[in-house]
Amino acid sequence: NSGPECSTVVTYAILPPGNWWVVVLPDTFSGYPCGSGRNNYVATIDCLPVATGDCDGDGVPDINGADPFCCSCICANDPFCCVVHWDAACAAAAAAACDKDCNANGSLDTLDVLLGASADCNGNCIPDECEPRCDSNCNPTSCSSDPDCCWCISQIQPFCCAVSWDAICADLAFQICDQDCNCNGTLDSTDVRTGASDDCNGNCIPDECEQIVAAVAPTSASASL
Repeated sequence: NSGPECSTVVTYAILPPGNWWVVVLPDTFSGYPCGSGRNNYVATIDCLPVATGDCDGDGVPDINGADPFCCSCICANDPFCCVVHWDAACAAAAAAACDKDCNANGSLDTLDVLLGASADCNGNCIPDECEPRCDSNCNPTSCSSDPDCCWCISQIQPFCCAVSWDAICADLAFQICDQDCNCNGTLDSTDVRTGASDDCNGNCIPDECEQIVAAVAPTSASASL
């Protein structure tokens, strides 16, 4: 829809070879007449090649599994794998990324990356939201845009860097990283680390962004008759 009423909808289907009709219908007409410009719908169709298992076309199966977008994703990031030869590095990348749904959104990770539904800053076909922001030394990984986030997480939950990055760590990163709650142009984690903002409860959220509830002692009143 070219107007403001409807958002863009992305869907996909795996179809066998043949001729197909695509029909686009609006959810609501909202009473706008034809030609008003408020009911113009545009369908953009992208055809992604379905993996045959032989990504480089040399007659030797390269991948196994049910991920039809594996070749497309791996070779989009490393054309050598399909244009020249599918080698051990290509196979390792496919084993790490293909046939997976790490973000549990009901869509294969490779398709999320190909459609742009998930960012993939390091080009490994694994959605960024599924990868650790911090390494084992609590230094930012290549996908981190918040330089002090890992320091914050190490202060709150050392386990994340010292032992393993798990769902708790990912949730912490979601709450803390890349935030500027006080709108001062500096990330909250940097405000806390440099002392520009107080953080009395050690959660790496500047105190000025958190509601302070004062304890009020109950009072009693007596009425005179």
